[in-house]
Amino acid sequence: MTFVACGGRLAGENTVEEAQLLTVYCKASDFDAATGQCVAPFYGPHSTLLPPMSMADASVIAACIGMLWAIGFKIRAARRVTST
Repeated sequence: MTFVACGGRLAGENTVEEAQLLTVYCKASDFDAATGQCVAPFYGPHSTLLPPMSMADASVIAACIGMLWAIGFKIRAARRVTST
């Protein structure tokens, strides 16, 4: 199997395309309040607060959060020891 670097991702013979999550939307003008249904629903890309990230990126962020928490915990523990 031959892989070629392509824009930060590996592209080769056995590649799997990423599926995009679609959500059903309805415009306010297309909503029928009497029946509670949308007259003309349509599919659009799912809105997200954060962009998608790899597990490696998420692990780095989690490690940084853990390190900052540990540093804060040690500073708090040192203050308790010195104040008593």
